[in-house]
Amino acid sequence: MDPNPYKSPGLWFARIAAELDMSLRESGYSFAGSNHLERRLLVSRDYRHRTNLLSISWDRRDGTLLAEFLGENGQNLVEIVRTTVSGSLSQTDQEERLILVAEAVRRFLASDAAQGG
Repeated sequence: MDPNPYKSPGLWFARIAAELDMSLRESGYSFAGSNHLERRLLVSRDYRHRTNLLSISWDRRDGTLLAEFLGENGQNLVEIVRTTVSGSLSQTDQEERLILVAEAVRRFLASDAAQGG
C-alpha cells in the first residue's frame, strides 16, 4: 500500500468532497468551483450559499490545509480551521488531519455564522 496516497491535489479534493459535500448541501451550500490543476501550488474548492463563500484550500508549498468562510458580501472573513498536511506524514496522520478539517467545517455549518448571521 502506498504510504502517501494523496500526492495529487485532485485526490485531496476528491477525499474532502467525499467527506463534506452532503453536509454542505444540507446546509444550503452548493459547489461553486475549484482550481485543482496538477501544476498549481495553491489549490482550492469553493462552495456558495447566497452571498457567502466557504473555501477549502491546500498550499502545496508548506502543506497548509485551510477552511475559510467569507460572509456578509465579503465583509466577514472567518478562519474555520488550519492544519498542516505534508507528504512526510503517514497515511494515518493524513487521514486524521482530513477528518479534523471535516469535523471543524461541520461544526461551523451547524452554527448561525454559516448562514451569514
